[in-house]
Amino acid sequence: MVKHKAFMMSNLLEKFRFLLPQDYADKYTTYKLQNRLMNYYGDSIVIQPQQGQGKSNIMFSSSISIGDAIKAASQLKSELKIAQLDLEIGSSKNTTSEEQILHTAANILRRDIHSLDLNNDYYPTPSECSLPLSIQSMPPNLTKFICWLGGFHTLSCFIACIGKLWADGGLRDLMVDSGVYAGCTVDQMLLGKQFNRSVRGLTLVYEALRSLWFASFFKWCEENDGIDAIPKDVWVMLSKCQAKFSDESESYKDVLNELTIL
Repeated sequence: MVKHKAFMMSNLLEKFRFLLPQDYADKYTTYKLQNRLMNYYGDSIVIQPQQGQGKSNIMFSSSISIGDAIKAASQLKSELKIAQLDLEIGSSKNTTSEEQILHTAANILRRDIHSLDLNNDYYPTPSECSLPLSIQSMPPNLTKFICWLGGFHTLSCFIACIGKLWADGGLRDLMVDSGVYAGCTVDQMLLGKQFNRSVRGLTLVYEALRSLWFASFFKWCEENDGIDAIPKDVWVMLSKCQAKFSDESESYKDVLNELTIL
């Protein structure tokens, strides 16, 4: 094994198949080769998956991956920036600008926050996280220094969180394989970009899943002879609710309330 090199798993698989019998080589997959290499080399290699459908994983003949190297470089850059600011403040003495003081204070706060040992048993109340309370406890000089997220950006971050949690869990494949959106477009949508498409795409997924849920429920009722047990009033209210939705009026909420009571 060559040290400190990176290999594509697809290329390694092609080379490994030459060593296998012809009838067995076609059935040998990248997943089997990856497990074999990890069992043999252990901690001396790192497998780095790539984002995107059809992309091959990367194997590093080292215990340090690209992500670890980038993280260490970012931390070193932050520490060097703090040291440079401290040096500039120490050398300038009375000529320190307000911007230098604000940046130094922000870096110190960020460093202290990273070093905190938070207790997972405590959860802040909504009143403790409110914007007015935060502004009251903040020095006036910092109110224009800290950028607050508006409603648009907050919703974009929320969509990005959905993509972070569920993209690899089947959400991306569902949106792409349905033929509604292209793969690159879905990748942008699940990153919180393409805002209009993201909202509509997630709404379509929600409505499709709800339709399948209702269809499965009625199929189960039919198979278990449970259709007759459903009151006729429920069918009448469902018809009214569908009609109200078609009219695009706000009166459907009253019908939903009556349906919930039933």
